[in-house]
Amino acid sequence: MTNILVTGGAGYLGCHVLLPLIEQGYQPIVFDNLSSGHRSLTNIHHSIKLVEGDLADRQLLQQTLVKHQISAVLHLASESNDSCWHQDGGVAIERLYISNGMNTLILMEELINYKADNPPPVVFCSSCSVHGDPHENCLRESTSKAPSTPYGRSKLAAEWILEDMAHSHSISHVILRSCNVAGAQAQNDIGEWHDPETHLIPRALRAAREHTVLPIYGMNYPTPDGTVVRDFMHICDLAAAHISALNYLLAGGCSTAFNLGTGTGYSLLEVIHTVERITHTKVRLQDVGRRENEPIWRVCDASKAREVLQWVPHYSNLDVIVGDAAAWDAHVHSRQQEVVV
Repeated sequence: MTNILVTGGAGYLGCHVLLPLIEQGYQPIVFDNLSSGHRSLTNIHHSIKLVEGDLADRQLLQQTLVKHQISAVLHLASESNDSCWHQDGGVAIERLYISNGMNTLILMEELINYKADNPPPVVFCSSCSVHGDPHENCLRESTSKAPSTPYGRSKLAAEWILEDMAHSHSISHVILRSCNVAGAQAQNDIGEWHDPETHLIPRALRAAREHTVLPIYGMNYPTPDGTVVRDFMHICDLAAAHISALNYLLAGGCSTAFNLGTGTGYSLLEVIHTVERITHTKVRLQDVGRRENEPIWRVCDASKAREVLQWVPHYSNLDVIVGDAAAWDAHVHSRQQEVVV
């Protein structure tokens, strides 16, 4: 078996790459400190191995690399996102840079220490937030990078660390930048599980279920309905992109970066109306005003990924995304109710 280290493998994206890895003959070794991930999300297959630890723990990281003879890395461990940063209390800037920047540096250093002559290739999960708000309707790999939030800047810092370290030590790598991700696989008992939850679709589903008010951050943007426009991708499609990038590197592919998305934007109100239609429930909205540095459009051109990785987003239809997220929301709520009873 080819052993793959999956940092952050107990998180939202991490748990969705595990079964596809196994199906393609890989052995996933999850490395996660469980600060935001969940042990239960890794219990979906008996062969999955979980190492509970922090990337800052160099000794444990090196022991894991050696013990499991790691052949490649899916680096998915991350702290926060743009939405989380904007919430009251936010995420401390130092946590963002430690988790996204410093821990990436530690990982790269330990991969070099592990096999200086031939370090394992790395697939890094970045974000289209590195582009900031370039006033382009479709973000390409060549789009300027001027992140407008601490999260975006910490992700760009991680990209620079990865690129510079990889160049100086001949580490093959792929950077994948995604836009908004949603959906779930409730049938496999995995889905989006954040605390607090900051993403639009699960928050809208909860508002519909609990008949509470959903805050909207600005409804006076220069868009058709006044709300910002985003490219929504199904979590299973994002997971598939990471597996494709892994296969590409292990087959000898050159280091590069890919922007991922559907190329289609949906306004926040369009997403909420889809939630209403699927749940048959009206969602009450409250405009709480614009957030600072909020991009009006964020849609990705994934033509390079389609051409090089032969990656096609099969599930990223908005109805499918919301329907799968709604099934997961109902599944989790039902399980919580059983515990209460």
